[in-house]
Amino acid sequence: MNNNIEKAVICTGCWLIGMGAVFVPQDEVSPNNNSILKQVQQETSINFPALQYKKPKILPQRSFIPEPQPELPRLPIPESVQPTQPASIPVMSKTIALVKEFEGFRSQAYWDTDGTPVIGYGLSKIGGKSVNIGDRIEQNEADHALEKQLQAIQTQIEQAVTVKLNAHQLGALTSIAFNVGVEGIKNSTLLRKVNAQDYLGAANEFLRWNKANVGGRLVTLAGLSRRRQAERELFLTPVD
Repeated sequence: MNNNIEKAVICTGCWLIGMGAVFVPQDEVSPNNNSILKQVQQETSINFPALQYKKPKILPQRSFIPEPQPELPRLPIPESVQPTQPASIPVMSKTIALVKEFEGFRSQAYWDTDGTPVIGYGLSKIGGKSVNIGDRIEQNEADHALEKQLQAIQTQIEQAVTVKLNAHQLGALTSIAFNVGVEGIKNSTLLRKVNAQDYLGAANEFLRWNKANVGGRLVTLAGLSRRRQAERELFLTPVD
C-alpha cells in the first residue's frame, strides 16, 4: 500500500478494503470526498460506491401534554387563619335616622361650615361627582346616596376595629365618622379606647367632638353637642 493509501487508512470514518479499512473524518463527509475514493479505486482496482451525503433526518418536536390529574379534595381553612372581620352588615335604620335628623335634607346645593359645597344630607359627592353650587337633587336620590355612603364608611370602620362590636356601637361610630371623616376617627383616642375594650371611656370620647372650624377657629356648636350626645347614647344602648 503506497503513501496515498496509508494517508487514507489513518483517517477516522470507515471503508473496508479487504482486511484493511479506510476512515473518513466525520466532519469531512461531503460530496467532495468522492475524489478520495476515486484515488483509492485507481490504485487498488477496488470499486466503491460513490459516497452520498445525506442530511440527518430531523424528527418533529413533540410537545409534552401531561395526563389530567384528579382534583384533590380541598381541606377546610384552619380557624386560626380565618378572616377576623365578618362581611359588612347592612347599616342600621337607627343610624340612618340619626344622620338624617342632624344633617337635614336640602334639595339644592349649599355651603358647609368648612366651605365645601354639599347637597341632600350633607353629601359632598353624588355618584362619585363633586357637588357644585347650583346643583339640585330629589329626596329619594339623596336617600339612596346617603345609604350607599354610610355603608362604605361602616365597612372602613369595621376594618379599623380589632374587637367585636354590637350593631349599636358600630352604628354610632359610623355616624360620627360620616360627620368628621373616617381618617379622623381612625387616628382618634375614641377608636383606641374601643380597641382596648374601654367602652365607657370610648362613649365619653364622643362628647369631645362638638366643635367646628368656623372662620379659621374651632367653635363649640349646640347642634354638634346634641348630635354627639345622641351618638353616645346609641353606642351605649344594649342590643335586644
